[in-house]
Amino acid sequence: MIPPRLTVLTLITDDVPGQRAFYESLGWEAQGPPADDYAIFVLGGATLFLWTAREAEAEVGAPMRAAGHPVPRTSIGINVETREEVDAAIDTARRAGATIVNEPVDRGWGGRSGHYCSPDGVIWEVAWVPGSQVSDTPAMDWGPPPEG
Repeated sequence: MIPPRLTVLTLITDDVPGQRAFYESLGWEAQGPPADDYAIFVLGGATLFLWTAREAEAEVGAPMRAAGHPVPRTSIGINVETREEVDAAIDTARRAGATIVNEPVDRGWGGRSGHYCSPDGVIWEVAWVPGSQVSDTPAMDWGPPPEG
């Protein structure tokens, strides 16, 4: 099973410092010191992650082209609680008919992740980040459906 949660929205850009400045001008506070290759904004239910296209090329760009899809400018992330859940989620996606963009691997940042894309080319990352905590509490309660 893949947990029904969205924890990270990654925007792939050629200008992380410029995009960071834009989001900071909205009043959003970036985590950590400025960097040229990434920026992190913890939002009220998910994290916005800015990532350079150059850095994303090997992990998602080239594999997406090889699978016949355009290179994405966004990636949707689902964080899980254990390293093993990454592998199980990617296997679930495979059985559901997803294209596996890359198999789960241990990443240089200390966690484990893999990517898949839906039949229409939307790319999803499943990741385990050591020391992180995930929650299934929604950031928004939609209330009851309208009568009609």
